[in-house]
Amino acid sequence: KVEPVRRRAFSNEELEQIFTSPVYRDGRRDQGGAGEAAFWIPMLALATGARLEELCQLRVNDIVLHPIHGVLMRISDQGEGQRIKPTSSRRTVPLHPELFESGFMEYVEEVEEAGPQWLFPDLEPDHDGRRSGNFSKWFGRYLRNERGCRVKDRSVVFHSFRHSFKSLCREAEISEEVHDALTGHASTSVGRSYGQVPLPALVKAVRKIEFPVPLPKIGIWL
Repeated sequence: KVEPVRRRAFSNEELEQIFTSPVYRDGRRDQGGAGEAAFWIPMLALATGARLEELCQLRVNDIVLHPIHGVLMRISDQGEGQRIKPTSSRRTVPLHPELFESGFMEYVEEVEEAGPQWLFPDLEPDHDGRRSGNFSKWFGRYLRNERGCRVKDRSVVFHSFRHSFKSLCREAEISEEVHDALTGHASTSVGRSYGQVPLPALVKAVRKIEFPVPLPKIGIWL
């Protein structure tokens, strides 16, 4: 029986390779990367710990400006074409301030003005109707390619961003209860199954996170 490959978080060097690769350094856009999805989805994955399908099925109205708590990202199955795994995946995630410095809200406003309902309108669903299917295949190739990120270790894949986020939460001394709430992990504790982590606590936790590499700013190649 073949032992399955154990997935791990990205190393700092691998994150550097990803976020200085041609998509970020030169403005390269491959067809499989679905336009600006190639730029934002990996960054959102590192900054939120969200699953790939959760990010690919975001709609513009899932990004909400709260008058007190700042910009929030809603992950739900309320919109047409949206689906989630366990019910614990339905959540609201505060966005890290470094995403704003990268120009994320400018991107959201541009998409909203253009009219599409999807936050990443160039994503084409695969034959199973998953908006993440084709992007996942493209990212897998781009991650390994010599003309892409040049990350050869097979123990890291897109899901490694989720592992990286959990590691960053632990480094910031964020409690397991709070980072489980941020990532939509179901609790195995009976006590923790009662109530919810308050939004102010989530906002405070996210602002404690420090990324090991600078997040790119959109348009730096212009």
